[in-house]
Amino acid sequence: MFLSSNPQLNKNGELHHLLSIEGLPAGILWQILDTAQSFVGVTQREVKKVPLLRGKAIFNLFFEPSTRTRTTFEIAAKRLSADVINLAVDLSSQSKGESVLDTVANLAAMQADMFIVRHSQSGAPYLIARHVGEDIHVINAGDGRHAHPTQGLLDVFTIRHYKKDFRTLRVAITCAVVDSGDQLVAFARMDGADLVSVGLARDKAFSALLNRMPTRDLAPLVQPGEEFYGYDSLAGGRMVVFAGGMPLERGGVLVGAIGVSGGSSEEDQRAVDAAVAAFDQRL
Repeated sequence: MFLSSNPQLNKNGELHHLLSIEGLPAGILWQILDTAQSFVGVTQREVKKVPLLRGKAIFNLFFEPSTRTRTTFEIAAKRLSADVINLAVDLSSQSKGESVLDTVANLAAMQADMFIVRHSQSGAPYLIARHVGEDIHVINAGDGRHAHPTQGLLDVFTIRHYKKDFRTLRVAITCAVVDSGDQLVAFARMDGADLVSVGLARDKAFSALLNRMPTRDLAPLVQPGEEFYGYDSLAGGRMVVFAGGMPLERGGVLVGAIGVSGGSSEEDQRAVDAAVAAFDQRL
């Protein structure tokens, strides 16, 4: 059913699940943005509904509380005429000892058409997407510090509305450099870089240092079913398992790490790769 290289796409290369922006073809991203644009006027109507999802059952599965995100999904689904069921799973099934897949299997038997999943563990929506039937769709509403694709798409939608052409934009980033003892030795934040990027850059450097490997290589190791599932929730939530962190070595000795945040995963990785190359040239 799905391409092994991208669990979000079906065998025809069409979007089936929305788990992360990373890895989605540009054509699909533009299609999502264009489709969203066509619905902007719905909220201006006297009757704020269209029948697109009439008869479809959508379950909001929130394994951690997030009222704003859940409400946003609920409003969107109802305006598309879907039947919406909200479940605070952290207060129900989990307290009874049910696993994530137990909960999903029970709900799938109730003829669910889509699951909106919020979970504190990175990769949980991927796990669910791998185990649901071919007629069920999964949307990631945030899995720990890994991905929040709908939030990212909203940001891109807003940027396109005001700036029109992405190719002319500069991305403001934050860069943090730590020594082998995780002491900050250099820090730079470009004008306009999001405040969130300050902590993320620092934590990416910390994660690369602690694990002595690029943070982007940690993601496959912490997915559900893998040996280190849940590892990213350790260290007080500072562990980062996506691109932008790189260890620094000199003569085979770990001397520090660099973390970059503020752009997309690809942009952060390109920036940190350039920083590591500059460091190597100074040896």
